[in-house]
Amino acid sequence: MAISYLSTQNKVISNGSSATIDLWRLAQQDPLMKRFFALMNTSFVEDERRADEDTLALMTTKPFFAVNAIMQNKLWAGFLTTWNFGRFTYIEHFAIEPVLRSNGVGTCILQKFLAMQKDRPIVLEVDHIGTSVDAKRRIAFYQRNGFLLWQNVDYVQPPYNKHTHEVPMHLMSRGMEPTPANVAMVTSQLHKQVYNVKK
Repeated sequence: MAISYLSTQNKVISNGSSATIDLWRLAQQDPLMKRFFALMNTSFVEDERRADEDTLALMTTKPFFAVNAIMQNKLWAGFLTTWNFGRFTYIEHFAIEPVLRSNGVGTCILQKFLAMQKDRPIVLEVDHIGTSVDAKRRIAFYQRNGFLLWQNVDYVQPPYNKHTHEVPMHLMSRGMEPTPANVAMVTSQLHKQVYNVKK
């Protein structure tokens, strides 16, 4: 994985104080995994996340998959899960604790993560723009951070398992154009590696 730890000093947050924002890669047995699963299961509906046990299995069988804890002043603040596919990095899930939202933590971590990727393209999925006000807000957040919405690309997130359903989504990218070749390559990798789609 391209990232195991990062720190940014003197981030100004909403109360005027400064904070240290860190990103730590977690292991299966890390006590913070309990916080990770609690926030994951309240931030994403069942169709948009895998079962807890499946995430734990991935952490030992897929070395290019990482669960990263976002720490503010060494205290849990959220998480970022990523896949390093070589040709691009995929951000699968990104969430900040509700009490810490709108104070710049998410933007700070995302910008530092993007900087560490250097020239490697970044891809992520977002809820379809027509589904809710929240979907429009999330898309706008990523656009402010330099991501391009693949609005004319038809994309559906496959089910995570036999108990969940497919979900209409948009793909977004930074450093990659939605050419037919790129769309085919990204879709193939996500379906095969992330969603375990068997052809």
